[in-house]
Amino acid sequence: DGILTCILRLPPAPTGLAVKLVALRAVQLSWVDSVLGEDLFRIERSVDGGAFETLTEVPAGTVSYIDGNLDPSTDYVYRLRTETDGFLSDPSDEVSITTPPVPTAAPAAPSDLQASVDGPRSVSLSWQDNSDTEDFFLLSRATGPALFSTLATPRLGETSWTDATALPGRTYSYKIRAVNPTGGSLDSNTVVVSMPSTLEVVVLKGKASDRPAGPKDSLQVSGTLGFGEEAGVGAFDPLLHSLALRLGDMEQPTLLVVPPGEEDGWRSRKGKWTWKSPRQSPTKATVTFDPALGAWSVSLKKLVFPAPPVNPLRVTLSVGEDNGFHEAEWTASKKAGQFRLP
Repeated sequence: DGILTCILRLPPAPTGLAVKLVALRAVQLSWVDSVLGEDLFRIERSVDGGAFETLTEVPAGTVSYIDGNLDPSTDYVYRLRTETDGFLSDPSDEVSITTPPVPTAAPAAPSDLQASVDGPRSVSLSWQDNSDTEDFFLLSRATGPALFSTLATPRLGETSWTDATALPGRTYSYKIRAVNPTGGSLDSNTVVVSMPSTLEVVVLKGKASDRPAGPKDSLQVSGTLGFGEEAGVGAFDPLLHSLALRLGDMEQPTLLVVPPGEEDGWRSRKGKWTWKSPRQSPTKATVTFDPALGAWSVSLKKLVFPAPPVNPLRVTLSVGEDNGFHEAEWTASKKAGQFRLP
């Protein structure tokens, strides 16, 4: 009888295993997925020189894992295996790391916070890390004069972050501090950025009347509306996009917000759109828009300006999350509070 010889070929060991500290009690493992057809990865760990034990198994295609809730001042060694059709590979090269001791004081404050505007919706932030005992950073942002709120919690050792949630036409302030279980550092310096506009707003005619008593102020403005290359939409569609108007910058209260849709008042006739405020509304408003010309007009009566108009007058329009403004010197009447353009 013939002899059948089977050669068992084990799957190759993973490569490129690396480890780094991402918090005082957490590390991140990363590796190269260079094996085709594996079923899973098995992560093994040794603690303070002890025997290797299985820490966890992660699906095929995974290239990183965070091991958290570690003990302070402890030596950890990691290695990795692949499993294919029930067979385990030899272990990868080992990587080791020692967790830091428990901090006895709050971390030093970050410094030299800088911000650069990458576009109407993105801000790049960088800072100097002055501590080796932080657990994470607390990055805060304020919009205009509003209070600061937490934007992100960058990991230990990180010195940059991209704010991809910024909006056109807004003014943002940023600050950052370091945090560990003992407490938080002082805040860094504060940086302020102004985001570029994405709408091309032109006011051709305008009339503003600020009366001293009662809801008797009025505003009539008209002009053209264009959309920049980085606008979120290419044109204003009253059925899809909200429209808002402010007298002043984006931090001023809105004088008018028009929701999208015919059920909310928009009417089309001969290619032109008209919106009128509900009868029960104390402020009487009429909005028109001609898509063919990009021409718009707003008439507001029986309202109260949040602040008296002063030159130069800025009219800000918002279409959805896109914003733009037109600022110019209006002709002031001899009568206080009366302005006209041109």
